[in-house]
Amino acid sequence: MHGLVLDPPSQCFCPAVAGLGFGLMSGAFSMINLLADSLGPGTVGIYGDSQLYFLTSAFMTLVLILLHTFWGIIFFHGCETRRWWEVAAVVISHLIVSCLVSCHEHRTRWSLPLL
Repeated sequence: MHGLVLDPPSQCFCPAVAGLGFGLMSGAFSMINLLADSLGPGTVGIYGDSQLYFLTSAFMTLVLILLHTFWGIIFFHGCETRRWWEVAAVVISHLIVSCLVSCHEHRTRWSLPLL
């Protein structure tokens, strides 16, 4: 280790790693809820629910992981370049997606036309 000099981690990897970390944690919690539903008495799809419940849940988890990754990259870029509109766009789009998911889970009347 006498003459070995390690380069500091590249700044272009930090946003992607942070976004991917947030996305994977969000996906892990989504999958835990999905696995809890799968351990039930086997009523998914019987009472008018979609037969593709697990496939659509897995797809939505993938979409949220990718969104968190892209949000992390854009947020870090906005902070580093002091483009505050990028930071605001990430926060606002995150709130919109979170509200749409929450409203869809509670099946309110006005959430269905939005989706």
